[in-house]
Amino acid sequence: MPKLGFSLVQYFPNAVSGEFINIGVVLVDSNSAGFIDVRFRQDWRCVRSFDPEADIEVLESFAAEMQQTKDRQTLLHAMEDSFSNAIRLSPRKDCQTDNPLAELEALTSHYLGNALLA
Repeated sequence: MPKLGFSLVQYFPNAVSGEFINIGVVLVDSNSAGFIDVRFRQDWRCVRSFDPEADIEVLESFAAEMQQTKDRQTLLHAMEDSFSNAIRLSPRKDCQTDNPLAELEALTSHYLGNALLA
């Protein structure tokens, strides 16, 4: 059974307050050549409700770019090192599954609800 790790992509509109909203989920196989995929919200209304000044266009653009990046190292580098202070990855949590796509869908449903971009 592959050992995987997932992190939540979190939007922090105000770093001082520490408040955030989850906007995505990334699932990565610990094997360097293994599975990696990411899911983001499609419906950004809850983000707008959380932060009325959120630049939804920028968040959507970021999500689309991450969705299109299929190179594992590029995606991980972008997610771990290139975020602004407003977008962060949560600490990685381990999980095990024989079906990474099903696990990603379950994590996405759990942490983001039904407002998803596959």
